[in-house]
Formats: sequence, C-alpha cells, structure tokens
Amino acid sequence: MEGGAAQSLRSLVHDCLAKHMYDAAAFYADKMVSLSGYSPAEVYTLAQAFYCARQFRRCLQLLRGTELIEKDVRFRFLAARCGAARGGGPAASEPVMDPHTQQVCRAYASPCSCLHGSCGKEGRGGGCARDASRRVAASIQDWPMLADS
Repeated sequence: MEGGAAQSLRSLVHDCLAKHMYDAAAFYADKMVSLSGYSPAEVYTLAQAFYCARQFRRCLQLLRGTELIEKDVRFRFLAARCGAARGGGPAASEPVMDPHTQQVCRAYASPCSCLHGSCGKEGRGGGCARDASRRVAASIQDWPMLADS
C-alpha cells in the first residue's frame, strides 16, 4: 500500500473513531487491514473499532485469528475488555475472573475510555490505563477464551 494512500485511509479511520462513527471506522479499518497485509497496528485499530461499535464477538475473533494476543499486551487487554463487556462469567461461557481482574475490567469496560495504553490519561477506575493493562494481562494469561478453538 502506498504511503500517501495508507496515511489518508488511516487518518479517515481515526477521524471516524473520534467522531463516534464506529461502524464506518470498522468498515474503513477492515479495508486498511486487508491492504496492509494484516499489519499489527492496523489490526489493533480494527479491533478497537469493533470494540467501540460494541461488536465484541467480532473483536475477539479478529484477535484470536491473527494470533496477536500472545505477542502484545494491548491485544490481551482489549480481549479482556471484550470479555468483560460481554458479561463474562460462567453463565456466558466465559472464564471466571479473579476479583482483582473483575474490578479492573469493570473500571475500564466503557467503550473508548482509554484504549491506547500509552496516552497517559487517567482511566475511569483511577490510575493509568497502561498500569491497568499490565495487571489485567498478568492475570488473564490462561483464560480459555484466549486459547485456540
């Protein structure tokens, strides 16, 4: 994908996300992922758009399908947020979370409170999202929903 075209498409996706046009962002992010050959940065943007559009199942399928969950804590954290937003627990055939992880996931379960992890903003639960991401990632290493199906 050409540099100028890629940057324009990337800018369009981020603009859609900023304007809360999540379905449009997911549409264009999907095109961006296909054209980039499944670049991790572009896959994360698509997963973020799915999460913001409340398409949690699609987000989890994308993250599992690209096998990026094992490689980057941002992907594990986003997968945990999807599980929390879907109402994870035994009734929803999701793994049981320890109390600390439940507390962190509840604090960050609102769409787009701070998905970037490196923005330095305070999350709703107090504390930096990057720190919360590390705590969640450490406690969800062996979740069945993250295992290959």
